[in-house]
Amino acid sequence: MDCLNCKNEVEGSYCSNCGQKATAMRYTLNGILRQTFYSVTEIDDKGIVHTMKKLSLEPGKSIRNYIDGKRMQLYPPVKYLFFVGAIGTFLVLRYHFMSLTTEENQQGLLYVLFANVFPFLSAEFLNRFFLYAEEFTTVVNILTIPVFSLFTFIYFRKYEINFAETLILNTYITGHQLLLLIPFIIPNELFPAHKSTFIDIYGIITMVYNIWVLITFFRIPFLQGLYRSFFAIIMAYLAQFIINIGIFYIVSQAISMFTFK
Repeated sequence: MDCLNCKNEVEGSYCSNCGQKATAMRYTLNGILRQTFYSVTEIDDKGIVHTMKKLSLEPGKSIRNYIDGKRMQLYPPVKYLFFVGAIGTFLVLRYHFMSLTTEENQQGLLYVLFANVFPFLSAEFLNRFFLYAEEFTTVVNILTIPVFSLFTFIYFRKYEINFAETLILNTYITGHQLLLLIPFIIPNELFPAHKSTFIDIYGIITMVYNIWVLITFFRIPFLQGLYRSFFAIIMAYLAQFIINIGIFYIVSQAISMFTFK
């Protein structure tokens, strides 16, 4: 049989040319859990820079090739997420990039958007929520992966992708979105008065990146892909916000009760 990654003829369990396993089955939830375990217990920096380049220049095509069996072409998704997330978290905390005052929060596009969509939430509650979201930005991003995967699966289910594969897709997207945050830290240090503007620009870039990845990953006409991607992302953002609001409310209430006692 031929190797799915490099097309070399394979004899045995592994390709003698690139090292990939002879069989690369479709992803399942059980397979992702096993890969996650090995990802956090092994250290291997092979291909990290190459993966950053691929996910910057041709992300949809690269992730599609990875899911289709060319597993040696990209750094494993969970390892990539943890690696980039660790760097991003260190830099964000070191330079306080996501730390906003109440006034800066209220100037942000996300604050204005959600304040209008959910008018029953008080300004004080929204301020506290956004401060919480900014303090735990990496964790919040990681927890959004299942939400975005669900809506990707719903809106693109006709294109023969299973839920486990949408998890792989959105893990790569989330990891690279955290990488895209890093270039904004230096300009923010030079122009700290425009921090909320930099964060808004970052938010727009990540949304455009997400749409671009989905369109090129599913290899569908631009307008059809734009329609499906836009609604999948918008619905995911809304669901994510509602879930995070609920978690924040429950945690804050529990902390208040504990402090009161």
